[in-house]
Amino acid sequence: MKKLRSALCIGGPQVFLSLFRYTCSQRWMTNTGVYMSVSVEGRGSDGESEQLLTFILNGEEYGVDILCVQEIRGWSTPMPIPNTPPYIKGVINIRGDVVPIADLRERLGLPRQEYGLTTVVIVLRVQASEGERVMGVVVDAMSDVTNVPASAIKAPPTFDESGDSALTKGIATLDTKMIAILDVRRIFGSALGPSKAAA
Repeated sequence: MKKLRSALCIGGPQVFLSLFRYTCSQRWMTNTGVYMSVSVEGRGSDGESEQLLTFILNGEEYGVDILCVQEIRGWSTPMPIPNTPPYIKGVINIRGDVVPIADLRERLGLPRQEYGLTTVVIVLRVQASEGERVMGVVVDAMSDVTNVPASAIKAPPTFDESGDSALTKGIATLDTKMIAILDVRRIFGSALGPSKAAA
């Protein structure tokens, strides 16, 4: 993990992504628009373990299911959309898809922070009842790809079912740290309809 974080600080998202190793084959895009083929050696969730893409927000580590991740992009300013929640920063065009971008810090009620060299956008593909959504979330920095045994994932404490605590679907308790696992289907709530590809 230290090697990955150093690569991100020194060389930016391109160097970081080139060091990713897990088990499937996906394509990732850097902030330069260059596609990178990443060779993977893991399988996402298999019932006995779950593979997470982890990232940093406000000094803490969070994760999402690796199989929901479409690509990682460097930060670029999205086009604002009127009458949307404050955490929706706007939309960007990704190969014909109009993709809403959410600031995950604001969505989770964390203090705002200026975007910097390590800021990245994680683009997610999520199956929802009304169809597949493509959405992007802004995070402070990438962390790692982590395999978590199913036995290490605990239910999060419930304080208010209508509050943002519902965004966390589990807590991974590992030897040296805890990771909050986010439910990507709930990040945007009902604020936006499903993302649609341009005809």
